[in-house]
Amino acid sequence: MEKTLTLELHNAEIEVIGMEDEVHMLDLDNSGRKSLTNALSNIFCMKVLDLIGANPEDYTAIKFIAYGSDGMVCLYDPVQNSFAKHDGNVFLPFADVMKERKAFFD
Repeated sequence: MEKTLTLELHNAEIEVIGMEDEVHMLDLDNSGRKSLTNALSNIFCMKVLDLIGANPEDYTAIKFIAYGSDGMVCLYDPVQNSFAKHDGNVFLPFADVMKERKAFFD
C-alpha cells in the first residue's frame, strides 16, 4: 500500500503516505484551509484509504498518524473519533517538518 499523494479533501490539504498498517498524514498548513486536526473523521479516513488504493472498510485496522500544523504528532482513532499522543514510528520526512513547526511555537 506504500503510496505518497498530496490530497485536497474536506477543504484540508495534506500529504499522505500509506505503509502496510499505517497511514501518515501531514497537514500542509496552507492558509485558508481547514486543519487536518479539524478535518479528521471516520469518513475522511475512509476516503484517504480509497484514494491511496487501500480498502476503505479496513479503516478500523489502520493506524492514522496525523502531523499537525502545530508541530504535534498524534494518533487518530476513527472509531472513537479521538486523538492520543503518538510515541511510535514516524515517517522521517514528516517528522523533520514537525521539528521545524514545533520550534516555531516554542
